[in-house]
Amino acid sequence: MSQFRGRHSGPVLLLGLVAYLLMLAVALLWLHLSPGVLLGLTIGVIALVVMALNPLLALHAFIMLLSVENIVATEEGVTGMKLLGPLILGGWLLSVATQRRFLVRSSGLLIAIGLFLIWGTVTTIYAYDPDIAIGKLLTYVQLAVAAAMFSAVVADPGRLKGIYWSIVLWTLCSTLVAIFGYYSGSSAVAVGLTGNRNLLALYIDIAIVCAFILFQTTRHAIARLILIVALPIFFLGLALTFSRTGLIAMSIGLALVWYRIARDRGFFIMAISAATLCALVMLLPEAFFQRVETIVPAIQRQEGTFGSRVQLWKMGLRMIEDRPITGVGPGNFIAASPRYARGGMIKDRRVAHNAFVAVAAEMGLVGLAVFVAILIFALRNAMRTASAARVRGSKELQYYPVAIEAVLIIIIVSGLTGDVQGLKVLWLFLGLSWGLDAMIGKSQVTAVDEDRLSRTAAA
Repeated sequence: MSQFRGRHSGPVLLLGLVAYLLMLAVALLWLHLSPGVLLGLTIGVIALVVMALNPLLALHAFIMLLSVENIVATEEGVTGMKLLGPLILGGWLLSVATQRRFLVRSSGLLIAIGLFLIWGTVTTIYAYDPDIAIGKLLTYVQLAVAAAMFSAVVADPGRLKGIYWSIVLWTLCSTLVAIFGYYSGSSAVAVGLTGNRNLLALYIDIAIVCAFILFQTTRHAIARLILIVALPIFFLGLALTFSRTGLIAMSIGLALVWYRIARDRGFFIMAISAATLCALVMLLPEAFFQRVETIVPAIQRQEGTFGSRVQLWKMGLRMIEDRPITGVGPGNFIAASPRYARGGMIKDRRVAHNAFVAVAAEMGLVGLAVFVAILIFALRNAMRTASAARVRGSKELQYYPVAIEAVLIIIIVSGLTGDVQGLKVLWLFLGLSWGLDAMIGKSQVTAVDEDRLSRTAAA
């Protein structure tokens, strides 16, 4: 467990406690705040200190909030993550300040993220609506800090394994709620605790990948049984979301994982999952097959929701053509859409439903290039770490980066029909990829290993 270190830690904490008690006295006597508000503030401070003492706990709380953040959403759009997210990030920053150690490693990914934020600041100056642009830019800054937090804290394979378990278990809870909601008739499709079927489908895709990798690296019988039971639940939940993008992304991600596992003769879990998929086909409702049958016709004829997305992409291309360098400003796609809409799309103000079109329209082609560079560096880190671990014979570290690689590809595929550039789960895995540098750095690779890595990558 990460703890405060150094001879000044005790006085700093004592000084902070005294300062907080003085603030409570001022709030109670002069500002006349209610006891309920003061209790909430006190709980928040306690949570901040606890997360500062144990940043790993903050990471697991972050993952938990991804699955349940919309449960407490208000009409004003206030979610659990917006309420507790600052506490999580603040706790880690407090830990960094107290320890006087910033464990984030310099890498190409760090440079790309920095350039993305810098260019976002530049495009904010030319934004269609500066207020919206500033809000979006601050969101990107928070996501970058979250990525830095994951990269700094998850610095060994054991912690990375714990993160995967957390993703699997919390997604399993959300999937069970989604399945119950569908079969009880309370929802037309499986949405779970996320409130969005496409988002739930993405989370399930990610959890399936993590479950496969954990099965390959776990020897505990009960743990393996939990993973075997979880997989059919995930497959059923994914099918009941009726998310066409989720099915396509899962197929691509699963194919990559199966390929990696097959190279090391991990056929048992592949056989079980294949048998599970065949069995589930017999249990799925007719609506699922009707939905799947619409994938190809919708693409060919540009009909239904896919057709409307094509119109949104064309609108985004007009924004890019008009402002190829600066774009319309971060987060300004909806605000600027009336100016670039045609026909019936004038009244239909929606997001771009394509991460790459959205980034290019909002931050110009330069912003798109930097965003793509972030994804490339992240994929490179994962692939390189897996190759280096294979050379050194580290089985766990050989498999764990494969999950990051597969998840990033799943998110990229999902980004072709959805705005994933601002999703917390994307930046979470960017942070995990960033942290791989601390596990096997390039400086540790010998000249002989370099030649073996090159031949392995080529194979």
